[in-house]
Amino acid sequence: MKRIFNEFILLVCAILFIQIPLKAQSANAVDWLSDYKGEVPAGSYSYKYAYSYFNKELCGITISTIKIDKKGNESTSSIEVYLSDVDENAVKFKVTGKYITVSFETKNSQKFIKSFDGGEFKGYINSSEIYTDKVEKARSLVDAIKSHLKECTLQEKSWTSLKECIAWLSSNISKTTKGGTDYDQVFNTDAAKNYLASLTRKYNDSKGNEITEKYSWNMADLNPDKINLSVRPFH
Repeated sequence: MKRIFNEFILLVCAILFIQIPLKAQSANAVDWLSDYKGEVPAGSYSYKYAYSYFNKELCGITISTIKIDKKGNESTSSIEVYLSDVDENAVKFKVTGKYITVSFETKNSQKFIKSFDGGEFKGYINSSEIYTDKVEKARSLVDAIKSHLKECTLQEKSWTSLKECIAWLSSNISKTTKGGTDYDQVFNTDAAKNYLASLTRKYNDSKGNEITEKYSWNMADLNPDKINLSVRPFH
């Protein structure tokens, strides 16, 4: 019975850990996207793209866009995306009038893509698109993206013991900031019954009053299928 419980707790820890994307070693920058940088006319605007790694080891790519209107005025935007977050089945192209878009979306439509406008962080999104001017180019871009998705894998964090797992939770559930408010968080387990866990959170409200929240639970009561990662905007 104890062995089953320990295995359950290790599973819970594994799910709580945000999966880390890994990429097979690549020699250079995003050279496989170099054919998709040219200026593309699309309706009242044209678009130029640049591609770079913001985290090459972990498959993180920045797609920068320059949007140009008929008068030559330019605006810039960009996204940061980990290829391992992209759903292979959601990479596709669509022909609309005289231009073509290649779109992609994250797995389970999770908002994992960072969006920037003029260099300012705007929030998290779950999809994006790239304009192209030829069907053949759109098709090859879809194939290129799908091919490189396969080079990215997800590695789950693992622990050799329940003690190591609990130590990780205690170390990584800590102080955080949301909407300008600091939250001090402490995760603990009972010294004698380590399946009894608690979370204490302290912060100051808008009037400066210190608020303390405490949650206690039995780890064995948790449903692993209901432990999820959610990204929400800060207010």
